[in-house]
Amino acid sequence: MCGRYAESEDVDVLEERFDLQIDQKYKPNYNASPGNVLPVITNKDPKQLTFMKWSILPHWSKTREIKYSTFNAKAEELTEKPSFRSLITSKRCLVPCTGFYEWKDVTTPEKDMFGQPIAKPKTKKEKQIYFINLKSDELFAMAGLWDEWVDQKTGEVVPSFTIITTTANELVKPIHPERMPVILTRETEKLWLDDSLSKEQLLALLTPYESQEMKAMPIPGITSFPNPK
Repeated sequence: MCGRYAESEDVDVLEERFDLQIDQKYKPNYNASPGNVLPVITNKDPKQLTFMKWSILPHWSKTREIKYSTFNAKAEELTEKPSFRSLITSKRCLVPCTGFYEWKDVTTPEKDMFGQPIAKPKTKKEKQIYFINLKSDELFAMAGLWDEWVDQKTGEVVPSFTIITTTANELVKPIHPERMPVILTRETEKLWLDDSLSKEQLLALLTPYESQEMKAMPIPGITSFPNPK
């Protein structure tokens, strides 16, 4: 999964890296969280930075609130889940990122008097936060999908996005065993925004990033981040 990430570069770095024109006010965010309004680059307008709410609000939803999590979308379920299946061929985006955060369970196993692990320990779990990024420390892009919901009463348009996840690579697996965000290379970024590709060609891009090109650093003394307002 990917529930927190950092996008902490200045405007000029973003413009040069992704060949953009940034007209709106932009402020780096070291603690990007679901529900925040954050910058993405869409296939609809690839030369502009577009700001959207993180967590997909499907266009077909009858209300602003949905009862399940949509800030991540599993790559292998994109063609099945109602919230995402119509978006893969029409509404894709890049999510600029300098790194993402994952929590590793570092709780000391609790044992009984015979030295056997206790199935339901009373000890509160301890977790260590890791910051995961590229060895080069360069800005990169995660693969995402976006949508627009329209309030039928007021006409207000609410744009939103989700980050696609895939199976964890060898670097991420010891920290978060199951999932990691889909990180695109500079070549696959262009392909991800290319409207001429087929659904099968797009899905083939959603693979784990090369682990030898990444690094993970524990953040000492921090076990949680405050929820942004």
